[in-house]
Amino acid sequence: MKQINALFFTRRLLLACVVSVLVACVSGAAQTPSGNAQQPGASANTGANADANAGEKPSDKPSALDDELSKTPAGKTVAKFFAAFNSGDIKAMRAFHESTGGNPENADKDFEFYERTGGLKPHRLSSADKEKLSVLVQTKKDARWLTFNFTVSAAEPYGIESINVSPAAPPAN
Repeated sequence: MKQINALFFTRRLLLACVVSVLVACVSGAAQTPSGNAQQPGASANTGANADANAGEKPSDKPSALDDELSKTPAGKTVAKFFAAFNSGDIKAMRAFHESTGGNPENADKDFEFYERTGGLKPHRLSSADKEKLSVLVQTKKDARWLTFNFTVSAAEPYGIESINVSPAAPPAN
Protein backbone atom coordinates (compact mmCIF):
# COMPACT_ATOMS: atom_id res chain seq x y z
CA MET A 1 0.00 0.00 0.00
CA LYS A 2 2.86 2.37 0.79
CA GLN A 3 4.33 1.68 -2.68
CA ILE A 4 1.00 2.46 -4.33
CA ASN A 5 0.65 5.68 -2.35
CA ALA A 6 4.23 6.65 -3.19
CA LEU A 7 3.65 5.95 -6.88
CA PHE A 8 0.41 7.96 -6.86
CA PHE A 9 2.11 10.88 -5.11
CA THR A 10 5.07 10.72 -7.49
CA ARG A 11 2.76 10.81 -10.50
CA ARG A 12 0.85 13.77 -9.10
CA LEU A 13 4.07 15.55 -8.28
CA LEU A 14 5.42 14.90 -11.74
CA LEU A 15 2.24 16.23 -13.28
CA ALA A 16 2.58 19.35 -11.21
CA CYS A 17 6.17 19.79 -12.29
CA VAL A 18 5.36 19.41 -15.91
CA VAL A 19 2.55 21.95 -15.75
CA SER A 20 4.81 24.57 -14.24
CA VAL A 21 7.55 24.08 -16.76
CA LEU A 22 5.07 24.20 -19.60
CA VAL A 23 3.53 27.43 -18.36
CA ALA A 24 6.99 28.95 -18.02
CA CYS A 25 7.90 27.79 -21.52
CA VAL A 26 4.69 29.10 -23.03
CA SER A 27 4.84 32.37 -21.10
CA GLY A 28 8.48 32.95 -21.90
CA ALA A 29 8.05 32.12 -25.59
CA ALA A 30 4.98 34.30 -26.06
CA GLN A 31 6.70 37.70 -26.16
CA THR A 32 10.08 39.30 -26.23
CA PRO A 33 10.98 42.12 -23.81
CA SER A 34 10.00 44.60 -26.53
CA GLY A 35 6.52 43.07 -26.75
CA ASN A 36 6.99 41.56 -30.22
CA ALA A 37 5.98 37.97 -30.82
CA GLN A 38 8.93 35.62 -31.03
CA GLN A 39 9.46 33.33 -33.98
CA PRO A 40 9.42 29.58 -33.23
CA GLY A 41 12.82 27.96 -33.43
CA ALA A 42 14.78 31.17 -32.82
CA SER A 43 18.30 30.42 -31.67
CA ALA A 44 20.43 31.83 -28.88
CA ASN A 45 22.39 35.03 -29.44
CA THR A 46 25.65 34.24 -31.20
CA GLY A 47 27.89 36.05 -33.66
CA ALA A 48 26.12 38.72 -35.71
CA ASN A 49 22.80 37.91 -34.05
CA ALA A 50 24.28 38.85 -30.69
CA ASP A 51 24.87 42.40 -31.89
CA ALA A 52 21.40 42.70 -33.44
CA ASN A 53 19.75 41.36 -30.29
CA ALA A 54 22.05 42.92 -27.70
CA GLY A 55 19.16 43.94 -25.45
CA GLU A 56 17.71 40.45 -25.20
CA LYS A 57 18.81 37.74 -22.81
CA PRO A 58 19.53 34.28 -24.29
CA SER A 59 16.80 32.88 -22.01
CA ASP A 60 14.26 35.08 -23.81
CA LYS A 61 14.59 32.90 -26.90
CA PRO A 62 12.67 29.65 -27.27
CA SER A 63 14.85 26.58 -26.89
CA ALA A 64 14.97 23.59 -29.21
CA LEU A 65 12.78 21.82 -26.65
CA ASP A 66 10.19 24.61 -26.81
CA ASP A 67 10.15 24.26 -30.58
CA GLU A 68 9.72 20.47 -30.40
CA LEU A 69 6.92 20.70 -27.82
CA SER A 70 5.03 23.28 -29.85
CA LYS A 71 4.62 20.85 -32.76
CA THR A 72 1.90 18.66 -31.20
CA PRO A 73 -1.13 19.15 -28.95
CA ALA A 74 0.43 16.78 -26.40
CA GLY A 75 3.67 18.77 -26.45
CA LYS A 76 1.78 22.02 -25.98
CA THR A 77 0.02 20.56 -22.94
CA VAL A 78 3.34 19.42 -21.47
CA ALA A 79 4.83 22.87 -22.09
CA LYS A 80 1.88 24.47 -20.30
CA PHE A 81 2.37 22.06 -17.39
CA PHE A 82 6.03 23.03 -17.01
CA ALA A 83 5.17 26.73 -17.23
CA ALA A 84 2.48 26.48 -14.55
CA PHE A 85 4.68 24.32 -12.34
CA ASN A 86 7.73 26.56 -12.59
CA SER A 87 5.67 29.64 -11.84
CA GLY A 88 5.53 28.44 -8.23
CA ASP A 89 2.01 29.90 -8.16
CA ILE A 90 -0.69 27.58 -6.85
CA LYS A 91 -3.32 29.58 -8.76
CA ALA A 92 -1.49 29.05 -12.07
CA MET A 93 -1.19 25.35 -11.28
CA ARG A 94 -4.92 25.11 -10.54
CA ALA A 95 -5.75 27.04 -13.69
CA PHE A 96 -3.69 24.59 -15.75
CA HIS A 97 -5.50 21.58 -14.31
CA GLU A 98 -8.90 23.21 -14.77
CA SER A 99 -8.16 24.26 -18.36
CA THR A 100 -7.09 20.76 -19.36
CA GLY A 101 -9.95 18.95 -17.67
CA GLY A 102 -7.85 17.72 -14.76
CA ASN A 103 -8.53 17.74 -11.05
CA PRO A 104 -7.66 21.21 -9.64
CA GLU A 105 -6.67 19.51 -6.37
CA ASN A 106 -3.64 18.10 -8.20
CA ALA A 107 -2.22 21.61 -7.95
CA ASP A 108 -1.68 21.08 -4.22
CA LYS A 109 0.58 18.12 -4.93
CA ASP A 110 2.28 20.05 -7.72
CA PHE A 111 2.99 22.88 -5.32
CA GLU A 112 4.44 20.49 -2.72
CA PHE A 113 6.74 19.04 -5.37
CA TYR A 114 7.69 22.54 -6.51
CA GLU A 115 8.70 23.46 -2.96
CA ARG A 116 10.89 20.35 -2.74
CA THR A 117 12.56 20.83 -6.12
CA GLY A 118 12.63 24.60 -6.51
CA GLY A 119 11.24 24.06 -10.00
CA LEU A 120 12.37 22.12 -13.02
CA LYS A 121 14.66 22.89 -15.93
CA PRO A 122 13.46 20.87 -18.93
CA HIS A 123 16.52 19.70 -20.84
CA ARG A 124 15.37 17.63 -23.80
CA LEU A 125 12.59 15.55 -25.24
CA SER A 126 13.73 11.95 -24.82
CA SER A 127 10.91 10.39 -26.81
CA ALA A 128 7.58 11.42 -28.25
CA ASP A 129 4.62 10.11 -30.12
CA LYS A 130 1.08 11.38 -30.54
CA GLU A 131 0.03 10.88 -26.91
CA LYS A 132 3.21 10.02 -24.96
CA LEU A 133 6.18 12.22 -24.22
CA SER A 134 9.30 11.72 -22.12
CA VAL A 135 11.21 14.80 -20.99
CA LEU A 136 14.58 14.85 -19.26
CA VAL A 137 14.57 17.55 -16.56
CA GLN A 138 16.88 18.81 -13.84
CA THR A 139 15.62 20.03 -10.48
CA LYS A 140 16.61 23.59 -9.67
CA LYS A 141 17.13 23.12 -5.95
CA ASP A 142 19.50 20.15 -5.90
CA ALA A 143 20.35 19.57 -9.59
CA ARG A 144 18.95 16.02 -9.66
CA TRP A 145 18.06 14.58 -13.05
CA LEU A 146 14.62 13.09 -13.61
CA THR A 147 12.64 11.71 -16.50
CA PHE A 148 9.02 12.79 -16.75
CA ASN A 149 6.87 10.40 -18.79
CA PHE A 150 3.54 11.96 -19.81
CA THR A 151 0.46 10.36 -21.27
CA VAL A 152 -1.82 13.00 -22.78
CA SER A 153 -5.41 12.56 -23.93
CA ALA A 154 -5.86 12.28 -27.70
CA ALA A 155 -8.84 14.68 -27.65
CA GLU A 156 -9.26 18.30 -26.62
CA PRO A 157 -8.43 19.72 -24.15
CA TYR A 158 -5.49 17.28 -24.36
CA GLY A 159 -5.34 16.77 -20.62
CA ILE A 160 -2.59 14.88 -18.88
CA GLU A 161 -3.83 11.38 -18.09
CA SER A 162 -0.73 10.26 -16.24
CA ILE A 163 2.76 11.32 -15.27
CA ASN A 164 5.48 8.95 -14.20
CA VAL A 165 8.68 10.34 -12.74
CA SER A 166 11.87 8.39 -12.41
CA PRO A 167 15.51 9.17 -11.63
CA ALA A 168 17.70 9.72 -14.67
CA ALA A 169 21.35 9.92 -15.50
CA PRO A 170 22.77 13.32 -16.49
CA PRO A 171 22.98 13.85 -20.23
CA ALA A 172 26.26 13.03 -21.95
CA ASN A 173 26.48 16.43 -23.66
